[in-house]
Amino acid sequence: MHWITYILGLALLAAPYVLGFRDHTVAMATSIILGLIIAMLSAFKGFLPDGRYSWDYWIGSLAGIAAVVAPNLLGFSDHTAALWSSVVIGAAVAVLSAYQLVQTSVRPT
Repeated sequence: MHWITYILGLALLAAPYVLGFRDHTVAMATSIILGLIIAMLSAFKGFLPDGRYSWDYWIGSLAGIAAVVAPNLLGFSDHTAALWSSVVIGAAVAVLSAYQLVQTSVRPT
């Protein structure tokens, strides 16, 4: 499932350019930074898919939650495209990462 979060990370990274909010510096920087974190974590998981590590799912969940709350905390909730791209992609990443975290903790060894 790491490839789905990888695509979501790339979508968050590309959102300022595709959705046209690159003129809003805080929204663009937040989207790029969180998109890079999510994409790099997912790529890392792609190279080490054995499931021994769960810290990347914790960080992925936190990055997703950060993307959800960032528009309100950082003051770009008035920009509709930045708000919804951050909230929707962040929620999807948080849910998928939390699901994988639960799956790796319940899996028998």
